Amino acid sequence: MSTLDRLERLTQGPEAAANDVDRMLASNTVDAYRDYLAVTFGFVAPLELRLQRTAGISAVIDLSKLAKRHLLERDLGALDVTAVDLSRLDRCPLIPDLDVLEALGWMYVVERTTHHHGRHFRKLAAAMPGELAFASSYLKCYASIGWDAWLRFGAVLDRMAVDTTSEGRIINGVMEAYECQRCWRAAQATSTVFIRRQRRSSVG
Repeated sequence: MSTLDRLERLTQGPEAAANDVDRMLASNTVDAYRDYLAVTFGFVAPLELRLQRTAGISAVIDLSKLAKRHLLERDLGALDVTAVDLSRLDRCPLIPDLDVLEALGWMYVVERTTHHHGRHFRKLAAAMPGELAFASSYLKCYASIGWDAWLRFGAVLDRMAVDTTSEGRIINGVMEAYECQRCWRAAQATSTVFIRRQRRSSVG
């Protein structure tokens, strides 16, 4: 059994608890989608910075091929989020220092989410095709190579999970990341109208 398969079985509970994307996008509106991207940016951006500072990570995996921050910035910009708006978005403060194995666990959480973006894109594209035409680079980041990208990431996990100890470190990273993501989304649930609130206050 591959490491990806084992993680799939082990994380069904935590993932189900953290994967509230359906709720966040339930209204199929531009505002809800913008808020979702903003909350996701607030988690992904500091995580990518932390990963870049993880000693030894570049010898294990090419982070540039997995980067999502620039895609989120592009999509938010297409939805009229200015550079000033972007600079004011909250960033998750809960991401700890990571070693390489833990970092792979955190990366698994982000990669698994994006690997299953297809259905969200199709649903939103039906509701707001004009906006999605210019603001869906994050949702479509693996549209043409999704399965291949997922398997390549899985091969890295297999190569690094050489024994129960190393696999356990990866699993700990996954569980910690899911919990952090859950807490972050819960904390942002009452403030995801940040951009609209800022605009109202500036107009007033």
